[in-house]
Amino acid sequence: MTVKDFLGNKIKVGDEVVFMQINYRDLRRGEITKISPQTLLVLQEGCRNPCRQFHKQVVKIEKGNN
Repeated sequence: MTVKDFLGNKIKVGDEVVFMQINYRDLRRGEITKISPQTLLVLQEGCRNPCRQFHKQVVKIEKGNN
């Protein structure tokens, strides 16, 4: 299964992404912990519980662009 982010980049478990969490208006940074056919689980920095996002609701952070 090929999964792509909002910009069309291929994403996989372990990739760092930015996303907008529900009920918040700022961007969050996290790591993909699980991928299902329609959604992802993203563990936000500093949080214990991952949040669920649709594939097109995240943007992959390319290494070197931190």
